[in-house]
Amino acid sequence: MLRVDATTRVGSTYMEVIKAPEIVPLLKVSVVYIFLAMSLMLFMKRIYMGVVKILIKIFWKKPENCYNYEPIQDDMKFACGS
Repeated sequence: MLRVDATTRVGSTYMEVIKAPEIVPLLKVSVVYIFLAMSLMLFMKRIYMGVVKILIKIFWKKPENCYNYEPIQDDMKFACGS
């Protein structure tokens, strides 16, 4: 004897809605557009990072401007003590 209760009826109607022929193509199209948007975001990130690297190479301080390469002069006060 087969018993049908409220949960079985709710579950079966839920599955009918999920498998509806209007929902599946909509989900497929939305996945395609999400994929395209994410691919575009990755491409724009690569372009942005390339521009940042070029600007850093152009405007970053050169070692010649940061460091003083002159030799240290002997201090006369300490030279007499040794």
